[in-house]
Amino acid sequence: MRLTVRRAGPFDARALAEVLETAGDAVAAKKAMRAQLDAHGTLCHLVEDEHGIILGFQCIAPIPEVGAGAGIISFTISGNLAIEAGSTLFKATRAAARDAGFDWLEARVRADNTKALTYYQSRGFEALRDAAPYLRLRYDLR
Repeated sequence: MRLTVRRAGPFDARALAEVLETAGDAVAAKKAMRAQLDAHGTLCHLVEDEHGIILGFQCIAPIPEVGAGAGIISFTISGNLAIEAGSTLFKATRAAARDAGFDWLEARVRADNTKALTYYQSRGFEALRDAAPYLRLRYDLR
């Protein structure tokens, strides 16, 4: 199956909220996604199959209080294509982050979210320190 990555925009908020729907209230998720997509400095990419079905997305946004880094969030639908979708997304996100001049990416992941921890660590993110109940993971873009 062919996967395509493209830059996400405000018009994608509803579809991205559907990806988030399993994590909570879809209405709140749509509002949050719209705000994220409209935020200054936020770069989001989505991955879709050949039928236009969105399989996941990643967003990065500056973390002004800590310098030249960006926070990253990642969501993919469950299923056979989740690993491929995540890999495809990260290639585009990493390139966009470098192009935007970021030096590193930081993910904050709940310590009990083993899928997310495995995903980020398999991409080369390293644990910084524990900020219970979250772990901070960093990827050096230099």
